[in-house]
Amino acid sequence: MKKISLTGAILIGTLAYAIPALAATSASFTPQTIQVSAGQQVNVAVTVDPQGTSNYAEKIEVDFPADLLSVTNFTQGNSWMPLTQTGYDITDNTQGILVKTAGYAGGITSVTPFGTITFTAKKSGTGTVSFGADSQAFLKTGKISITGAAASVTIGPTVVVPAKAALTSSHNQSPTPQATPDMSPVTTQNGVVITPTPSPVIGSQVAAVGAATSTGGGSMTLWIIVAILVVAVVIYMIMRMGRKKTM
Repeated sequence: MKKISLTGAILIGTLAYAIPALAATSASFTPQTIQVSAGQQVNVAVTVDPQGTSNYAEKIEVDFPADLLSVTNFTQGNSWMPLTQTGYDITDNTQGILVKTAGYAGGITSVTPFGTITFTAKKSGTGTVSFGADSQAFLKTGKISITGAAASVTIGPTVVVPAKAALTSSHNQSPTPQATPDMSPVTTQNGVVITPTPSPVIGSQVAAVGAATSTGGGSMTLWIIVAILVVAVVIYMIMRMGRKKTM
């Protein structure tokens, strides 16, 4: 039987130590690019990936910019059993730290949703949301660190919601004036309205007065026309009376 050299033993030991390390648990944020306006809320999902190694519990530490974001809620994923002991359940909006720990009956070996963080954007700016150094996965025989890529945060100015649209043009239009009904008294005979027939001379003179008025003549011209009209009516009445006497 060949003896194993010291160098070979060291190499085998190194490989044995490195193999478990390759099966590290990772975590991720969704979305990876967070874009929101100041004053709005955004949900960020946290997912863990044991990469084939049985994980029975996870401790997730999330570091976020406290001047830009605050945690308003955390919803644990299905089938997880939260641990609320001191040091394992922290929400610190002053320091910008969130710690959530939960166990999973029977363990997980594949990608599993861990929970959802609800952030409220406080003001405009940019930053990152990352997994803290205290993030850990608990195995049957110990624990290992959890690593994952950070998510970028961009917060824009407050979105101004436009006011209600103005009233439609039909509402803004002035109402159509209604014609005023003629309330002048009328003469009826046996229920039939009798329309008076104006004298030809008087009618023509009235028309002349209307025409003169519409042309915009001065007040002196109007009075002259009225005087002529009166004289014409008097002459007409005298002539009519003279005819009746001759008859």
